[in-house]
Amino acid sequence: MKITPMDIKNQDFKKVMRGYDPVEVNTFLEMLSNEVERLIRDHRENNERVKDLESQIKDYKQIEKSLQQALLQAQETASQARHQSQKEAEIVIKQAEARANEIVHDARSSLSHLHNEIEQFKTVRETMVSRLKILLQSQLELIKSLEEENIDDSDYNQKVTVGEKTIEVEGLIDKMDQDQE
Repeated sequence: MKITPMDIKNQDFKKVMRGYDPVEVNTFLEMLSNEVERLIRDHRENNERVKDLESQIKDYKQIEKSLQQALLQAQETASQARHQSQKEAEIVIKQAEARANEIVHDARSSLSHLHNEIEQFKTVRETMVSRLKILLQSQLELIKSLEEENIDDSDYNQKVTVGEKTIEVEGLIDKMDQDQE
């Protein structure tokens, strides 16, 4: 059975002789009623506060769950971004290596081409030097045969025309003598 503060205030007791002092009993009942009323009010307030706190806890749990989901999603996104960055870096490295290999290949090809050209120039130079030697030797032999025929000194300093150039034979002979030494 529930007793309310009003039940305590309105409670009547039988009057008997030599019983309790009615004023003292009424005063105590009044105090008891006030205390019970305060306790009920505190109990209601505490129940309201518990409901508010439970609601807040529910909200906090929901926020915590959302934060955990956001954290997991952020970690997953970071992992994906890191993975994607690694893939892109690998692609860039492979492209750079391919380009470097292409540059090296082109450089080697150019070097080989230059070596071939140098060899061709050497061959042309050797051919030209050989032809020039043959020409000069034939001219020298011609000069020697002329000397043997007792040609005058005035005829000795003749000029020989080779192509568009005219060369003094005496200067040419001096130069060839110097080259042979």
